[in-house]
Amino acid sequence: MKIEYTPTFSDFKQVVRLDRKVNVSSLVFHFGMTWFAPSTAVFLILLIVVVSCLSAAPVVQLDSGFFATLVMLATCLLAPYFEKRILRKKFQSMFPENTIERKVCASIAEDGIQVEIPGVAETKYQWGAVVNLLQNDCVLLIYFGKARLLFFPISAFTTTQLTEFNEIVARNFVRKQK
Repeated sequence: MKIEYTPTFSDFKQVVRLDRKVNVSSLVFHFGMTWFAPSTAVFLILLIVVVSCLSAAPVVQLDSGFFATLVMLATCLLAPYFEKRILRKKFQSMFPENTIERKVCASIAEDGIQVEIPGVAETKYQWGAVVNLLQNDCVLLIYFGKARLLFFPISAFTTTQLTEFNEIVARNFVRKQK
């Protein structure tokens, strides 16, 4: 069975979301960048304002330490923006827009999966190397290690191809016991 698709940033975001369900370090990084850092910054800013209002003497000294703290707090507030920017840069480094054609061709068979990015790379993976499979409504992830994976958008498959893929997986993929 052969499939061809052009990876999109939207597909890549779905890959990252699904990967976070099994990759704890990715989940912790995401939580820290999108929730913990900004909420800590807001809490500290509110604390400084409340203590300054309730205190008769100036609590905040306008010195270099204060400005360094403000820069750190501003950075924490911008953390979600930085995470999205890092994600986009990662996608663009994997699939550069102008240097190559982004089309990915995959051949899925009983002996393994052969993936080709025309003019760039060609790789063949055996089913014995697969350590995990994940799927949601948007993407299919095939893991070959903790951080090495292939992704296929579900939209790249026809209904028949998806059924055929699931049958090939059922015959060839054996989950590793921990």
